Amino acid sequence: MTLFDTSAAIDLAAAGSPWHPWAAAVYADRCAEGPVLVSHVVLAELHAGRDVQQRWAALSELGVVLDPLDDLIAKRAGEAHGEYRRRGGERRSILADFLIGAHAAVRGVPLVTRDHDRFASYFPELTIISPEVSHV
Repeated sequence: MTLFDTSAAIDLAAAGSPWHPWAAAVYADRCAEGPVLVSHVVLAELHAGRDVQQRWAALSELGVVLDPLDDLIAKRAGEAHGEYRRRGGERRSILADFLIGAHAAVRGVPLVTRDHDRFASYFPELTIISPEVSHV
């Protein structure tokens, strides 16, 4: 199993994205390891943008699975967000990133993202697949 964050999911769904070839290659590679997942947070962030119907249809057609959040994920996200705030973080709008990172951490699956540094800082246990570290 592998979890895609919002940016990587958009890149995968949008053939016109400059990151689409990277996301598509990672997707093909990770499918060999099991299902590719997104969370309800990713679905919510997709709905905040444009072309949500086309993007969700493209992800669904590829077989991307919507994996629900649970209490353990919410707890881990809150802990990581609390650490972020203690370190002086001011942006409250990034709580979604902490939910996505916690989702991957609690499930024990790799996270595909273009935001390597933030996830690595607060979820050191994660295996992160990003353009900086991907060899796909």
